[in-house]
Amino acid sequence: MTTGQKIKYYRESKKMSQKELGMLLNKSQGTVAKYENDTAEMDYATLKKFCDYAGCTIDYLLGRTEESENEIRKAPPESDADEYETNRKNPELTPDEIRAIKELLRDQGL
Repeated sequence: MTTGQKIKYYRESKKMSQKELGMLLNKSQGTVAKYENDTAEMDYATLKKFCDYAGCTIDYLLGRTEESENEIRKAPPESDADEYETNRKNPELTPDEIRAIKELLRDQGL
């Protein structure tokens, strides 16, 4: 699916018209039609707002991943990386590990 097709899919799954989605995003119905026809691209703020509403990630909407939701997993055992985010829905981290990561990110101003 193209980005525009995904936008249309999410809009229709929410039973919204292009005009209603435009109102939500502060865009015109014509601009939403251009997004859905892949003749215009959303700016970052609009992408973020749309993805928050649709419940998908920006990476998924833009075709960078096939996963539509973020998950939290531990890094593979062979890597030296710390925990990284990949799906909130089915975390492999314990609640204490997730809390510690959030505190670390907050302390770093992220």
